[in-house]
Amino acid sequence: MPELPETSTVDVCIATYKRPVLLLELLESLEKQKLPPEVTLRAIVVDNDAAGSAQEVVAGFKNKASFPITYDHETVQNISLARNRCLSHVSGDYIAFIDDDERADENWLAELFSAMHRYSADAVFGPVLPVLPDNAPSWAVQGRFYERPRYSSGTFLKDGFTNNALVKVSSVRGMTNLFDPKFGIIKGEDYDFFGRMFSMQNTYVWCDTALVHETVPPDRLTIKYWNCRCYNLGVAFATINQRNQNIGAKLMRIGYRTTLLVTALVALPFSWALSRCWGIRVLQKVCSNYGQLSALRKCWYKRYAQ
Repeated sequence: MPELPETSTVDVCIATYKRPVLLLELLESLEKQKLPPEVTLRAIVVDNDAAGSAQEVVAGFKNKASFPITYDHETVQNISLARNRCLSHVSGDYIAFIDDDERADENWLAELFSAMHRYSADAVFGPVLPVLPDNAPSWAVQGRFYERPRYSSGTFLKDGFTNNALVKVSSVRGMTNLFDPKFGIIKGEDYDFFGRMFSMQNTYVWCDTALVHETVPPDRLTIKYWNCRCYNLGVAFATINQRNQNIGAKLMRIGYRTTLLVTALVALPFSWALSRCWGIRVLQKVCSNYGQLSALRKCWYKRYAQ
């Protein structure tokens, strides 16, 4: 297995938008990281709020932080532009991605580095555990809608996301159009980014012990939110995966997704009668497949522009 350099620097990239309290909690969790002796940490915070709501938080935290923090301001509201501005400040050997509504366990980075070393990976991804409020609706708790898939450590992956990731800088060099602004106001910019990175023969693995916790706010605990989320995921997935398809493959995709959409619509009233959780799951299928078909017409719900 390749050894890490004698000293390595990881730049933790954080794109933030109007979450000053949660951002402070995230920075405090970075302060508590138990890092390997050869690793040093820097944080890069890019504020995507035109009003600069994160600047005061970062300035105040700098006074007590044990690691350097870079603050920058992306006034155009587009999460891809904010992430790209983060990357423009990277000068270390590794990039860590984490969202501004998350908190990292104290061994988060150490576990990611250990997995990267153990499996000779170019990128490592870990679980995001949801933190629901006490008054969360029963369907959200019972249906476990906010729990993401998890895998055994060392499982090889073909895609990834920016909510919990460690990436070798050398694996990103040479990429153009890093985070595509086209997805910056809907969703899927990270799925697109890591998909293109994977096509460059990079290796991805899962580390199930590198934990971060995500605060789920009340405005995401609605069926409307889930409808919009599934619709946008469908749009992004179809847009990315049909890029290089010929007309025949696109027609087959349309037929397949139309069949799934009609099947879900037929099943919807029966599943809803069975239970609210089953009804919402089938409604997810309706919205996702409708989103995939809508991608052909570029009918996008601009989630990050709200």
